[in-house]
Amino acid sequence: MLCLAHAVLCDAEHLKRNTARALDRGFRQIKLHERTAEAVAVARGVTGFDIPLMVDTNCAWTPEEAQAQVTAMAASKPSGRGADLSA
Repeated sequence: MLCLAHAVLCDAEHLKRNTARALDRGFRQIKLHERTAEAVAVARGVTGFDIPLMVDTNCAWTPEEAQAQVTAMAASKPSGRGADLSA
């Protein structure tokens, strides 16, 4: 059973295409290796809100930068362990 697709993309059209391809192949969870709220919003635009969308930024942010990015990504409702972006 396919359940998780990883995407490491920066170009919006490439991200759209590959997110759609993962869904077409049966993946029902998407994990992005992206760092921007814009990239998360692009992927969420393809998945809709019924597909879990996880974000692994894997980057060095200051606490202030992290809070700003998490706040910016909140509208796209990413999910994941320990991620509560509702505040």
